[in-house]
Amino acid sequence: MSGLPYLSIVIPVYNEQDNIAPLTEELVGVLNDLGRSYEIIFVDDG
Repeated sequence: MSGLPYLSIVIPVYNEQDNIAPLTEELVGVLNDLGRSYEIIFVDDG
């Protein structure tokens, strides 16, 4: 991946440790189908 990503997704994850892995797996599957560059930013503001 070069340059800026086509899509940036910001996900708040405070107190969501049990949901991060399943969410990431599902999200990456969908994003890969788009065929565009992306970044996923997890924010734990706690």
